[in-house]
Amino acid sequence: MGNKKYVLIVSIVGIIVVSLLGTYAWYNWTSSNEQQTPIVFKLGNLAEVTFEKGNDISTNKLGPVLDYNDGQTTTFKIKNTTEGELKATIHLNITKIDNELKQSYVKYKVLKSTDSKSYTELKSGSFDSINVVDNEIVTDNTVSVGETNYKFIIYMDGTVNNNINEISKNITGTLTVEAEKKDV
Repeated sequence: MGNKKYVLIVSIVGIIVVSLLGTYAWYNWTSSNEQQTPIVFKLGNLAEVTFEKGNDISTNKLGPVLDYNDGQTTTFKIKNTTEGELKATIHLNITKIDNELKQSYVKYKVLKSTDSKSYTELKSGSFDSINVVDNEIVTDNTVSVGETNYKFIIYMDGTVNNNINEISKNITGTLTVEAEKKDV
């Protein structure tokens, strides 16, 4: 009788341990949407564009920030694979923006860096006059030989009074890049 109790207790403990380890392994294996695979686009034989976490812009997490670097950031690189300079055009194609986000204090910045440490501003603006029909924000810039890093940041300016109705509102779109040889 004592031997049967021992076998039963060991079996129950074994089942519990296997269940816990299996649950822990499943928990560690599942990934979130934040961990996306980089996407690489080849622009003919001119350049390669690598979006670190994809080129889709989709957020409902905008809130007032004092530093635009705390906004929603999409990073990408343009690698010039030619011997000369390129003219790169960056587009944001908005597919949906809630009316509450069409405000002068809901802003964007496009930043550029050749060393991925110090960034310079290429373009900035706000979403107060944007609509889904005429929705492109375009910036042209020169890409030298090698790799250039970019940041596209959407943020809500926290230095002005903001409306509470903007919290949890959506903006979605796609970033695209075009490149052509720069005229000499």
